[in-house]
Amino acid sequence: EKFALLIDGVQKYIQKFKNNIAPELGIKSVHVLWIYELFVHPEGLTSAELAVRSNIDPSLISRELASLKRRGYITKETTPGKRTYNARITLTDEGRALGESIYQKALHVQNHVNDGIGKKDLATFYAVLEKLRDNLDNLMTEIEIQE
Repeated sequence: EKFALLIDGVQKYIQKFKNNIAPELGIKSVHVLWIYELFVHPEGLTSAELAVRSNIDPSLISRELASLKRRGYITKETTPGKRTYNARITLTDEGRALGESIYQKALHVQNHVNDGIGKKDLATFYAVLEKLRDNLDNLMTEIEIQE
């Protein structure tokens, strides 16, 4: 119970952060994480990679990426004969400027949230949280197989 409540609370704060900064940047809250991810991965990511990293349905990503492309924030490197969902997505110069702004805002939040917590404790926390996530993923896979 405590785990679920704490995780839900953290998720709500993360969503509130995205909802607060998105309008001032002129984008949707769903775009915040994608632009951040593309900023910290300048080599680019595919739609599938963005879907996994943001835990968002790939069909939503496809529609929303088209919007970001029309606005000049991203570009897709297509290869003739290859499917477009395998195309590398990278930020344009305008997209990188937006990514830098998101990165700086996220860094400020991260520094504030981490205040008073040692690096070793943070490393342990993230390792345990990752293990919890993996265990939940395994459990859900088992449940889905049984259905």
